[in-house]
Amino acid sequence: LAAAAKLYRGVAATLGEVETWANAESGNGGQIELVRIFDHKGLPCRRLQHDIKIKDVRDPFRYLFDRCKLPSGEWKLL
Repeated sequence: LAAAAKLYRGVAATLGEVETWANAESGNGGQIELVRIFDHKGLPCRRLQHDIKIKDVRDPFRYLFDRCKLPSGEWKLL
């Protein structure tokens, strides 16, 4: 998602920063929060919390993903 990319690719992203997204066609949406900035085996990493609201589903789904930046500049899931 483009909203998530802003939080792990952005040099200026700060802990607690939130990006939101919405799909007008499906009625789905959500938010993504930068909840942790850390190093793993010498690589800069970020943990993002995704809260996804599906149309007609009462409770949102929550997922946590860690991404680390490789020396090539590519961000990979841990």
